[in-house]
Amino acid sequence: NDLKLARKNLLKERDPARRTDILQRVDENAVTAELMRLLDIINEADAKNPLTGAHVREIKDYLSALDLIEPCPVEYYDSSAEAGENMLIMQPGMRFCQAQALIHALLRDDAFRNLDVSQKDYVCGRILDEIRGRMLEEIVLIETKKFLGAGYHVFKYQFIGGEYDMVIYSEAADTCEIYEIKHSQAAVREQCRHLLNEESCRLLETRFGRITGKFVLYRGGDMRSDWGIEYRNVSRFLKQLPERQQGSSLMKNV
Repeated sequence: NDLKLARKNLLKERDPARRTDILQRVDENAVTAELMRLLDIINEADAKNPLTGAHVREIKDYLSALDLIEPCPVEYYDSSAEAGENMLIMQPGMRFCQAQALIHALLRDDAFRNLDVSQKDYVCGRILDEIRGRMLEEIVLIETKKFLGAGYHVFKYQFIGGEYDMVIYSEAADTCEIYEIKHSQAAVREQCRHLLNEESCRLLETRFGRITGKFVLYRGGDMRSDWGIEYRNVSRFLKQLPERQQGSSLMKNV
């Protein structure tokens, strides 16, 4: 998944000089096989014993007891659809080791290895940045869910063509806040395209009450953008979660 997402994003790179199809030209099967070797992964068909539903539940219980995974609800725009579950990895170091294994596997590919040093560094950097972005999403979801607890429903929300990285629904007030979570330090309108989509917002409000705030959590400073979306520093947001848990207002205008 990391490889496929990086391939798509590099093809859509805003800077034409940085746009590249190199990840389409690598031997995906060989890269995947090397990644599986490094991480001791086998295909289900190669397992000596079949994996049953009971095995899966037992493994999930062990991983949860070791604080390695945490379930996060996923809600859908279609109210008739059953809520899903997104399994978050609690240990960022473990996730980043997987990312490093992917880079190592890529560097063994002939097409990738023959790139000049600057191109290789750029592509590897982009892959790692995108994975850091998803790790940041998971950290924010885990910490917000943990601190807010009863009275709040914290989840990802998926609709046709996209998702909100995090929704915080207040059960008592019947209102919600919607968030995009970015590893970037820059404020770019493209980051807010889903927050600005009136139809997506309307569909959310039919299930989770009036939207009282639209925010981007990122690594820059607090500000209100020219396109009307509030930007909040992600570290500040996380540090203020205990205050919100105690009932104080977290999101104040700058």
